[in-house]
Amino acid sequence: MLVECKLKRQGGSQVELGGVTYHFKDDGTGRHVAMVSNSDHLGRLLSITEGYKLADDQAAQPAAPAPAPVAPTVKAPTVAVVLTQGAAVGSTQTQPAADPVAPQGAPDLSEDMDIEELRKLYEEEIGRKPNPNWKAASMIAAIEGARKATS
Repeated sequence: MLVECKLKRQGGSQVELGGVTYHFKDDGTGRHVAMVSNSDHLGRLLSITEGYKLADDQAAQPAAPAPAPVAPTVKAPTVAVVLTQGAAVGSTQTQPAADPVAPQGAPDLSEDMDIEELRKLYEEEIGRKPNPNWKAASMIAAIEGARKATS
């Protein structure tokens, strides 16, 4: 799609996204435009409303929406309710669920673990890849939460 840069610089403007350089230059009508075919790049540029917009001849066409970010799902910890001997009828005493139990042969979790090793362990135990921006502590918390939920 043809995107217009609202900032008019002599010689145009060059923008690099994901290794692709877009040169917004005068098209002879006073607009500085560039053809953007990558939908992620298009979504990023159009999200900067003070700097970019669809060129007027395409403004009536809806832009492809940028993909929505996927938030990781972490299960809440469980609490086991246990009736104890001698408890009054209708009353309960609670005990926290047992510490998370690692599957047999699974390594103990530590923030000292190699980040790639943690990513692999997360994928094995959770069933999907972790958010690429997550730090070790986030992956450990998610793995422990999953272990608690299955114990």
